[in-house]
Amino acid sequence: MKKLLMTISLALLTGQAFANGILVKESDPVQGDTITRVADIEEIVVVATPKENTRLRQQTLSSSSFSNAEIRARGVTSIKSFSTQVPNLYIPTYGSKLTTSTYIRGIGSRINTPAVGLYVDNITYLNKNAFDFNFSEIDRVDVLRGPQGTLYGRNTMGGLIRVYTKSPFDYQGTDLQLSAATHNAYKASVTHYHRISDQFAFSAGFYFDHQGGFFKNVAKNNEAKIGRASCRERV
Repeated sequence: MKKLLMTISLALLTGQAFANGILVKESDPVQGDTITRVADIEEIVVVATPKENTRLRQQTLSSSSFSNAEIRARGVTSIKSFSTQVPNLYIPTYGSKLTTSTYIRGIGSRINTPAVGLYVDNITYLNKNAFDFNFSEIDRVDVLRGPQGTLYGRNTMGGLIRVYTKSPFDYQGTDLQLSAATHNAYKASVTHYHRISDQFAFSAGFYFDHQGGFFKNVAKNNEAKIGRASCRERV
């Protein structure tokens, strides 16, 4: 009886397989929905550049660039002096360097964090109190107008000012600058650049700035005279 049932079951399975047009052998692998093929290919080299290095004048942005020769020819001595050289750049004078604010296209900040970024040798200055500094070792200055948050992040909604100093690896020699003006205004700077090897170089500089002011404190001299007169009367 058992042999008869096994024969009938095997005959039913074989008939169903032939009816569906499929004949499965034990030696043939069962094919699924996807077919995996292995092919030998040559070595693939992927070259990717996350940032494009192009000239500033070829980039699609509004900018102004000044070399060291142009800075000297225009008499620029600080970032504040660029207000008369760069369009849409305004750096007002509030009487102190600690309250210096920078505006590009009318966008700026009087308090809190600045809205115009400043980078010196690719190092950011997040405090606007450090924006107003004198130039003594400047190689190039770039002013980028418009938002620069894509590459430089926060605090560049109005634009960006990039300052590059001279590198002792590229520039050799000694720079001497002397200037004098009315009201006892004197400036002097000496900087020496020297490269010892391809891995070591240094620069050393001295900077002096004196402003005599526009007014003379007469009350201080009067106090000294009054003090002497009172001493004589007492004696």
